[in-house]
Amino acid sequence: MDNMSYSTVIEKALLTKSSYIDLSGLKLSMVPQELCNLKDLEIINLNNNSISDIKPLLLLENVRIIDLRNNRISCIDEDFLKFGLPIKEGFDYADEGLYIGNNPIENIPAEVLSQGNTAIESYLNAIKDTLVRYIIDSFRFNFPISINLIYTT
Repeated sequence: MDNMSYSTVIEKALLTKSSYIDLSGLKLSMVPQELCNLKDLEIINLNNNSISDIKPLLLLENVRIIDLRNNRISCIDEDFLKFGLPIKEGFDYADEGLYIGNNPIENIPAEVLSQGNTAIESYLNAIKDTLVRYIIDSFRFNFPISINLIYTT
């Protein structure tokens, strides 16, 4: 299918106030902004695309299931947790969730992902805390050296 096809699918869902939309396999590289106009959506199938950023989906409040399997998501961040949906690698339309299986996720180990949202949030917070401590320590230890170099030249 081509880009015109996704527009047609979104337009039809808008007219019918559909709670489900299937945009799988359309070679989308990003979440279509028009999707945010579909306030009645509960299930979104974006499987088998090339999507790496999900921020536009955050505007949808009623979503229970988002299928993002087989895309190009490499980083799980706080935005994924904002949905309030369990992040899952497996797939079952009977269970609500944000399905992310078969994506090249680099920043969170598979064993943390498999433990669910609480473990993911803890892991992200630990990374953030470590990064902040590193920056503070770098600044504290390197700043006096930088000042000495400025005044001695």
